[in-house]
Amino acid sequence: MAAVGQTVQDDATLSGGSAPTGTITFTLTNASSTVVATEKVSVSGNGAYATSTGYTATAPGTYQWSATYGGDANNTSANDQGGAGEQVIIGQATPTLTTTATPATAAVGQTVQDDATLSGGSAPTGTITFTLTNASSTVVATEKVSVSGNGAYATSTGYTATAPGTYQWSATYWGRRQQHLGERPGWSR
Repeated sequence: MAAVGQTVQDDATLSGGSAPTGTITFTLTNASSTVVATEKVSVSGNGAYATSTGYTATAPGTYQWSATYGGDANNTSANDQGGAGEQVIIGQATPTLTTTATPATAAVGQTVQDDATLSGGSAPTGTITFTLTNASSTVVATEKVSVSGNGAYATSTGYTATAPGTYQWSATYWGRRQQHLGERPGWSR
């Protein structure tokens, strides 16, 4: 299994030929049987061959590799066995979200913000929702930031502390998948 954004490849072993030459054509199709990748590899004898470029997955789904040896003057063509052994399942990318409260300790009247770094996504879009709760778990601030790729994001407004106590920031990425992490700044007078 691979994730969107990862590169998948195929391997083939050619055997039983008489000093085979020519090419092996590797073909990858998606669940709709549409060809999404084709790669030719030169053959110089029996042995193991593989795609050198492969295919970088752009969408989740089940894909099917096939390999065909074209033959030469001394050898007939040959096809792989196909089937489940040549299937590749592509799942969604699993991004991570790391966060830091800024500042970690503040006084009443100061503005606090939250910073988040989104990484490991495959061209992620959507939003990150920053939420701040007080010691009673009451939401005191919420802010949404649009996502346009992996990278650093932060609250633009933040929250101006009105009372001392321990507050909890959390950040949630809402895309095809979500990741939730938070931090706990403490404020004093």
